[in-house]
This record gives sequence, C-alpha cells and structure tokens, in this order.
Amino acid sequence: MKVLHVITSLRTGGAERLVVDLTRHMRRAGIETDIAVFDGTEQPLFARAVSNGLHPIVLGRGLKDIYNPQHILRLRKLLGSYDIVHSHNYSAQLFTAVAKSLTKSHTLLVTTEHNTSTRRDNSGLWHTIDRCVYRRYATVFCCSEAVRTACLTKFGLSSANSSFVTVPNGIDLAPFLALPSGPKNNDRKNILMVAAFRPQKDHITALRALSLLPENVRMTFAGEGETFGSVRRECHRLGLDSRVTFAGNVADIPSLYIKADAALLSTRHEGLSLSSLEAMASGTPFVSTDVPGITENVGDGAMLVPPSDPQALADALCSVISDTELAHSLAERGRHQARKFDIINTVNLYLSHYQNLLAI
Repeated sequence: MKVLHVITSLRTGGAERLVVDLTRHMRRAGIETDIAVFDGTEQPLFARAVSNGLHPIVLGRGLKDIYNPQHILRLRKLLGSYDIVHSHNYSAQLFTAVAKSLTKSHTLLVTTEHNTSTRRDNSGLWHTIDRCVYRRYATVFCCSEAVRTACLTKFGLSSANSSFVTVPNGIDLAPFLALPSGPKNNDRKNILMVAAFRPQKDHITALRALSLLPENVRMTFAGEGETFGSVRRECHRLGLDSRVTFAGNVADIPSLYIKADAALLSTRHEGLSLSSLEAMASGTPFVSTDVPGITENVGDGAMLVPPSDPQALADALCSVISDTELAHSLAERGRHQARKFDIINTVNLYLSHYQNLLAI
C-alpha cells in the first residue's frame, strides 16, 4: 500500500503536526507514505519531518502557493503513483478532488475534516462547491463526533451515512507524559497558549482576560499566522507588552509546558485540538473555551468557560493558578483523559479504513 498525504503547508497548526506524526508512524508500520505540501517553506515542523526521515514533496514555496491552482496539474501527475491519497485543509481538499477528475487513475481519495465550521459555511456558492468536492472522496474522515455531526447537518445527511467516519486525532503521548505534573509554585505565573494565529483562534479574548489578572501573571503565545499583527496591536493597546511573549513557531513543544503554570485554548470553534490533548498530557492544568469540538474530548480534564468572555476566562485562570489543590486535580484528570488519544490508535484506525476501501 502506498499513501500520499496532501496538505497546504508544514508551517504551524494541529492538522500539520498530525500529518507529520501520521506519516512517521505509518512508515514504522511498513506503509510507504509520503507528504506533498503546497507551501514548502522550511519552518520547524518541516524540519521535524525531515529529521524523522521524511522528504516532503514540495509543490511550491510561500503563503501564496497555498492557493496556487497550478498544483492541480502537479497533483494529477502524482495521483497514479499511490493507492490512497489523503488530503487535509481546504485548498488541498479542493485541488486534489479536481486533479482526480482530470485523470483516469484508480487512486482512492480520502480526506479529513478538521473543524466544525469554516468561513465558507455562509456562502451558497461554496456550499455547492463543497458538496461537489466531497463527492470525489471515498471517505470523509471527521476528527471528532462534533465534526461529523456538523458535516452531516451541513449536507442534510442522516446519521447512518457511511461516507463520513469519525477517526479521533491523536498525539505522541510519551514526550508529554514524561513532564512533571501540576503548578510550578513560583511567584511569577505563566499561562501558555499553543495555537496558530488564525481567525478561528481567539487570542484577543485571551489578552483581555490577562489584562484582568494580577501583574505577576504572564502569557506566552506559541504559533504564527495571519492574525498575528492584529493580536500584537491589541496587546500593545492593552499595555501588555511586558507581560506577553510571542514565541513564534516552536519545534520542541513539550519544553514550553515545563515552564507553564496553566495552559489555555481560547477559540471560536474546534474539531479536535491537538494542543488541548498536548496540554492535558503534559500534566498542565488546562482551561479552554466551551465549544463542541473541545467539550466532547476533554471530559473533566479541563476547566471550560463560555466563548468570547474575558471575565469568565480570567476567573477560571485565576482559580487554577491560585488554588494548588485544584490545579493538581485538574492536571491529573487531564492526563487520564489524554491517554485515550494515542497517535497509534489514530494510525491503526486510518490503516484499517484504507485496507477496507482497497478491498472493495
């Protein structure tokens, strides 16, 4: 079996980290697996893939290449070399589907939907395009039940539909489970949020919550993306420049949690956030926005607050960093919950579905 994962880039984000880990573990399982990227800019995650012995097929370089339709022709040439082509993120989903329509290749297409909602959902035109795109895929994998429900609702399908299948995301647990659990018991408190700077993520509410917390509380943002500029400006407007660290893309994510007293995910919607799993696995008390893709998967391993509510978020963070007993309890419950999301389980589920599709 030969498998190709197609994704927009390996810059930052949960889907990107998932693809690197999936590919590595599929190779360990004896499956010939590659990654094709639209934007092959060599950021830490790209370097991690190379260090793992992967050599991504680079179709272009630079953010503009994420939407370059010339990739359709490049993908068309690749399709026939693989039994399964598995796409992630929308332009990869779209261009892979179009490329398949231009070839007589018998390659099977599958894709993973990583979010409960998208910026296309309110457009009738894009709704029609999405319906056509998904019909090109033998299976649409959904990273959580919340995502599957959203997809079925969007397209007016019944819950019995077998084309949309839930396969939960997973992470490499070992580097996170090895970290010391619980709060750090120092005077300066550090809150960590690992998330790409995208409209989906609500860094602004996180900053406004920080402005309501004592001066000894600091916040670290790890990631990069299109909304970085607006978040940086809001940070300055709130007078928080000395209390916020913008770490950029960080190759060694576990090292960030060693210094964190609490982990945070402020978001507008989610599929199944890898950073939430990593936060819980690290034994760091975790606070998150209460949205379907989060609520379903964190169980009692996180303290949840309403979306876009700085005061509620500040209150929750204050409780976690000031109450040692609560912090330890939350950290242990988080670790217990995270153990359910081992990347090996995700790999095995995908491989089982691949084999079933090829046997039809």
